[in-house]
Parts: sequence; structure tokens; C-alpha cells
Amino acid sequence: MIDTDKYEGHIQGEWRDTIHEGALAHHIVAYNPQISYANDAGDVKICTVEPNEATANLVTDAPLLLEEVKRLREELRITQNNFSMVRNALANQYPEIEEAIWKVIE
Repeated sequence: MIDTDKYEGHIQGEWRDTIHEGALAHHIVAYNPQISYANDAGDVKICTVEPNEATANLVTDAPLLLEEVKRLREELRITQNNFSMVRNALANQYPEIEEAIWKVIE
């Protein structure tokens, strides 16, 4: 189980991984298109926000979170298959129970 509390307060919005020419490391920035301004030349600039600790934790754990998503999808697939087998068995032997189950689901 992943402790998601450490992601509370992460920066919302679009994130970009930028690397400047000659830089030795990537720089993660969050772009907020709602905070923009125009400079004297009339160019529109978008304010960037440096990641906080919660955002850094989220970015760092991205591979772990992706694996968890894959695991949960597989678990859901298995559960759906099992449910289908049970539903089919009920439909063949106890159609009134299957109908009641569908009423609850819907």
C-alpha cells in the first residue's frame, strides 16, 4: 500500500520536464497558464512554480505509482472475470438472483 499522505499539497496543473542546454540535471516546473503576464516587448510569459516537497515526492515516486496502477488494473480485470463467471452461473441456475444483482448494480 502506498502512503499517499506525502503527496498532499502537490502543485496542481501541467508539469514539464525541462533541460537547459549544457545542464547536468532535469528541472521540473509546473506551469500555471492562469498566471501570465506580458513584458514590455508584448511577449506573453507564463509563470513557473518551483516544486514543493510534496510535488518532489510525487515526481520521484512516479515509477512506483505507475506499477501500482498496472497492478490495480490487473486486479480489476481478474475481479471482473470472476464476477462474470458467477453472474453466468447464476443466470443459468437462478435467473431471479441474477436479475436482483443487476438491479443493485444499476
